[in-house]
Amino acid sequence: MSNTLDSAEALIQLQARVNARIMDLSGLLARRNEIKTTTRMCEVRQYQDKTIFEACVDVETNRDVAISFWFEFGCENKRWHVAASINRTVREGQDVLDECPESSTTDLAQLEVAAAQASDWLVNRGKEFNFDELK
Repeated sequence: MSNTLDSAEALIQLQARVNARIMDLSGLLARRNEIKTTTRMCEVRQYQDKTIFEACVDVETNRDVAISFWFEFGCENKRWHVAASINRTVREGQDVLDECPESSTTDLAQLEVAAAQASDWLVNRGKEFNFDELK
């Protein structure tokens, strides 16, 4: 395989690994007593000058609070960016409740490491997140 095909395959595998972690998170949150509904989403989108892979689990608590566990990575200006956050839906949009420090790199191997760290962070936060503190 050429270097380009190897990179393309590695990128698709990375998306599959992150999606699997998001599916784990969705299952974990769906089993929590505080959660009424869960919805999982995974997409690749074009936003203006950048392409983004995004995945999230949206939950609604028994107290009708909407929370989004969000992950994304994308490429802009020849740099990869990785971000993960937990957001509460409010009338004006979303309030960030917690976020993983954003990563930026030009290297595919470093992107894989950053994506693994951010998706692990999101799953671990989902395990320990205290929904009862939200009003």
